Amino acid sequence: MEKIAKKILIVGDTAKDYALAQRLMHTPDYEVKIFITSANKYFLPFATCIDIRKNKPNELLKFAIENKIDMTIVTDELAIKSDITSVFSANNQHIFAPTISACETLINKADCKKFLYKMHIKTPKFAIFEKESLAIDYLNKTQYPIIISCEGNNDNRYAVPTVSIAKTYIEDLFFRGEQKVIIEDFIYGHECSFYYVTDGYKVLPIGTCGNYKFMSDNDGGTLTEGIGCYAPDFKITKDIESIVTEQTSRILMNLEAEGTPYCGIIGVDCVLTRTNEIMTLGFSTFLKDHNTNAIINLIDEDLFKLFEACINGYFADDYETIATNDMSSVSCILEAKLDNKEISGLDTLENNELAISGVKLSEDTKYLTTKNQKIVITKTAKTLAQARKSLNEDIDFIKFDGKNYRKDICKIN
Repeated sequence: MEKIAKKILIVGDTAKDYALAQRLMHTPDYEVKIFITSANKYFLPFATCIDIRKNKPNELLKFAIENKIDMTIVTDELAIKSDITSVFSANNQHIFAPTISACETLINKADCKKFLYKMHIKTPKFAIFEKESLAIDYLNKTQYPIIISCEGNNDNRYAVPTVSIAKTYIEDLFFRGEQKVIIEDFIYGHECSFYYVTDGYKVLPIGTCGNYKFMSDNDGGTLTEGIGCYAPDFKITKDIESIVTEQTSRILMNLEAEGTPYCGIIGVDCVLTRTNEIMTLGFSTFLKDHNTNAIINLIDEDLFKLFEACINGYFADDYETIATNDMSSVSCILEAKLDNKEISGLDTLENNELAISGVKLSEDTKYLTTKNQKIVITKTAKTLAQARKSLNEDIDFIKFDGKNYRKDICKIN
């Protein structure tokens, strides 16, 4: 049978978009053409790059209409904040992403903390400050370590061990013009993420990840959004998963009741404490770079049809559960400490094993490093031990000067 042609626009240009595009290219029933909002040449083998900024919804709408795009998938938070979803929906364009009104509270750190408190969802003790002097005074009274972040949902999140270092961060954030600074307790425990797909009314889990967020082995070095993971998270019991699912359902019901239903993927970042208590840290509006392949490799659904069902309103009728397989995934981010160094070994990986961001492609199609780039390597196997063994073999095979990565991901003690 001849496949039906479909055109998909992905608004984003990081490792998660690379992984998503690769998966959608192999949609069983469709002949898919991918467009992506990126100037990076590493997308070219499987996608057409378009030079439109992600926070320009009207320009993207014009492109979608002129090119008869069947579905737009938004992974970029800046684009979501520009309210691209409302613009596209008002013009009868199929788009898979929440509106800004549906997710604004969740992606603003200060508002999110207050919302969690209002919803009686456990979260680390926190305080929000609009004045530097009050924040400094609080630092002298609290226990350490602490987490310091600012109002917007960005990478400015610091794990701070002492009052003197904390004061330096606070002074710097207010000097840079941050309006609100959040100080919260650092919670010792197991970092994990829960992912769900929803049409705004029904919510179904699509997977869990155990996360590694500190740059160095044994949770040392800089705190990141994620440097590696494994899925499914074997440390999460059915009871814990039920608690998070119930809390997420309540949040989505609250948003729907306020007239702002959330359609898309929602990620819930948590920490499982040493006393087996689950605490919610925050939310994401899509899968994260280090989680994407690890999660979607375990999903047996056609993602295009799944997203389409959410957009068109028949998600609740068509899906009782999300079909997954019994495999396990392990992912690791390789970071480049140096610029313009040739990378070898990437062409040996399968489509579902590689996701890259920031890598440069030379005129003779060689991959070159960009300092602080992300190369996410994922291996999927019948067991975590098998996946980790294969992952380490691939990491050894991929070579470039200045390669840095965390070596204890999913280490079996």
